[in-house]
Amino acid sequence: MFFKSFEVQNNLISHKKTAVDLLILRDKFRLLLIKIQMNNANTKELLQEYEGLQKQLGEVYKDAPNTTDEAVKRASKALKTNKDNDFSDEEIDDNLPKSLKRRSIE
Repeated sequence: MFFKSFEVQNNLISHKKTAVDLLILRDKFRLLLIKIQMNNANTKELLQEYEGLQKQLGEVYKDAPNTTDEAVKRASKALKTNKDNDFSDEEIDDNLPKSLKRRSIE
């Protein structure tokens, strides 16, 4: 039981690290969208940056801890029943630069 608690703690730490890494990458992709909108870089530079971010994303997923079958079932149920994967225009706008927002800002 003593060793099991360390395993659970390490698993929690791994999941938290993955979540933070994904948030950092989300922000980097958001900045890339802003660069695209502002036309401050040429297409080749933008493509290279995108490919670099995709590579980083692949590394995060590769190193991410596995989930249990039970966790996958619970997530699937939440997505189907609670519509946790549906986003309002306001929620989408919260993650976009002003120039790409779906609704007008008042």
